[in-house]
Amino acid sequence: MDSNLNPFDYARPEIFSVRALDRETDLYSLKTTGGDIVVVQGANFGPATEVASVSLEYAMGSSVRALAGDSAGELGSYQYQMARCSKPQGGIQAHRLLHCTTPPGVGRGLVLRSQVHGQDQSDITCFDSDVDSADARETDASVVEGCGNATLAFVSFAPPTISAVTGADGSDTRGGQSFTVVGTGFGPALLSTQGSITSVLYGPASGGSLRYDATPSCRVTIDDTEVECVTLPGTGMDLSFTINIAGQAPEASRLDTELAYAQPVLALFEGEGAIDAETPGGQVVVLRGNNFGPVGADTPLEATYDLEVAGIGGIRFNASMCSLVEAHVTIECHTAPGAGRALAWKVEVDGQTSRSPTTNYEIPMVHHVTRDGGSMARVHDADVDGGETLVLTGRGFGDPALVLFDSETGESIPAL
Repeated sequence: MDSNLNPFDYARPEIFSVRALDRETDLYSLKTTGGDIVVVQGANFGPATEVASVSLEYAMGSSVRALAGDSAGELGSYQYQMARCSKPQGGIQAHRLLHCTTPPGVGRGLVLRSQVHGQDQSDITCFDSDVDSADARETDASVVEGCGNATLAFVSFAPPTISAVTGADGSDTRGGQSFTVVGTGFGPALLSTQGSITSVLYGPASGGSLRYDATPSCRVTIDDTEVECVTLPGTGMDLSFTINIAGQAPEASRLDTELAYAQPVLALFEGEGAIDAETPGGQVVVLRGNNFGPVGADTPLEATYDLEVAGIGGIRFNASMCSLVEAHVTIECHTAPGAGRALAWKVEVDGQTSRSPTTNYEIPMVHHVTRDGGSMARVHDADVDGGETLVLTGRGFGDPALVLFDSETGESIPAL
C-alpha cells in the first residue's frame, strides 16, 4: 500500500434543526430533570448500525467550548451529553434523523452538536448567548441563522421558580444560619459545584434592590428542587428572595415573604444619661442588647423613649445622634430635652422594633392520667360518651392559687 496516499474521511455530521417529538414538550423550557425527547435533523449521521451522539453546549461568552466550568467559580462553559440517541428509521433517513433524550441540566441558548465515531461536526465560531427564545419562536423549526455560514439549532431548559424559603426566619443578625430555597428548575446538584447558581439574593422588599448576596454559600442539595445557603450579617423584615440559575432569573424566581432577621432586643442602659439625666438633654445613653445588626451597613436606626403621665397619656421623646458602635450589641444615643422617670426605651432597626428580654416557666408535663378517686392504673376503658372526671398528674401546672381558664368557655377553673 502506498503510504503517500491522502487519508480518507467521511463528511462531518451536521445538525440543521431540532424540534420536539410531541406537542407537550417546549424546546425553550425543557425539563431540568431531563427526559424530554427531541428530533434532531441533519446530515451524515451514518447508517442505522452506527451510533451517533448529540451534546448540548452552553457558554457564557462568544464561543462554544466544551469545558466543565471555570476556575473563578462562575458559570463558564460546559457540555451535556444527550442521554440516548436512536435512529427511528433505516435507509437514507438514518443518516438524517435522530431521536434524542435530553439530560438533566440548566441554561438557555444551548447549542446542539453531533459526533459520529469520534468525528465532530464543524466548529461553531460564533454564538450569541443573549438570543431570546421569543426570537427563536419566530423562526422556522427553531433554526437560528445569522452567524456567518453557521446555523445554530439551540434549546433552553426551564427557568427556576421559588415556592418557599425555610430556615431563614428569626436568623441572628450576625449571619451564619442555613436556609433552604424550595422550588423547581435548579438543576442537578453536581452542576451547582461548577457554578450553575448565578446568584441568590435576598433583602427587605421595601429596600429596592436586594442587598444580601448569599451566592458563594449556595449549593443544590436536592436535585432540581432545593438550594441550601447561609445568611449574611444583616437586618430587616419582609424579606424577598430571588434565584438566578445559569443566567435565567425570571419574575417567577422572586418570592416575597414575611420572613425577617431576629428582632432587636434591649437588655440594659449605661452612660451619663441613663440615670438622673439632665433635662436639657444631650447626654450619652449606651443601649446594650442583641441583634442590632452589623456596623457600617448604613442601616436605618432610631431610638425613642416614652413617659406615661396619668390623666394625660404618653409623651414620646426622640433620642438623637444614634449610632451602632459595636456590631449587633451596642448603640449610643443622645438624650432629648425632657423630664420624667421610668422612661421606656425602644429602638427601631431597619423597620423592626425592639423587645425587652423575657423569662419563662417550664413547659407543663403530664405524667399520669387516672380516674378521680381511683387508682393510678392507666385509663384504658373511658366512656365513649364522655362525662368522666379524670385527674392529670405531672409537673409545671403552676401554684394552686393561680386561676386558670377554660380555652373554650372562658370560665375559670381552680389549679390542681
